[in-house]
Amino acid sequence: MNGLQALNQWNDYFDRPAGAFLGFLNAIYWIGAGVMYPLAAVLCNKYGRKTPVYVGYVCLALGAGLQTGANNEGAFAAARFFVGNAAACFSTSVPLLINEIAYPSHRGICGALYNCGWVSVSLRTFISKSDAILVRWWTHRCFPYLWYPQYGELVVMENSFATPDSGSLPRAARSDHGSPEPQMACFHGPH
Repeated sequence: MNGLQALNQWNDYFDRPAGAFLGFLNAIYWIGAGVMYPLAAVLCNKYGRKTPVYVGYVCLALGAGLQTGANNEGAFAAARFFVGNAAACFSTSVPLLINEIAYPSHRGICGALYNCGWVSVSLRTFISKSDAILVRWWTHRCFPYLWYPQYGELVVMENSFATPDSGSLPRAARSDHGSPEPQMACFHGPH
């Protein structure tokens, strides 16, 4: 949001939002995340760690598409809400999935790499300002497609289909799947 606020094109298009409405545009992302966290936790525990990831991909695509086509403040706010939903889905399930399927000696490193996304967010904010020189009037519409922090998730999306679900809680709790050890043994070898 800070990257967009720095763009004159965005401020002109939305008639320089200020005060409570600007605060609302910043907060709606976190409201969307707060609404989705309980649902993502239930999905994660009941259907596996990958289910909220797929729900997050749908919310992210919906939010980015809606923000790109937003022609008023309401559509822009709705887009931010859906992107907040995606962030909640990813941050609820992906760290659990990483720590449950990573080889034991690599879990700390893999978890730390996942949590270093804030570095790229800072870079993207700087790039969005320089992007304004190149694209001009459409800059605020290109922003969601090019620079959303969650798009790091899209880079690894194809791998998420090949990654096994951890199976620890949801599958072990159901009698039809049994214990998660045989599933993980094929990736890490027998204990």
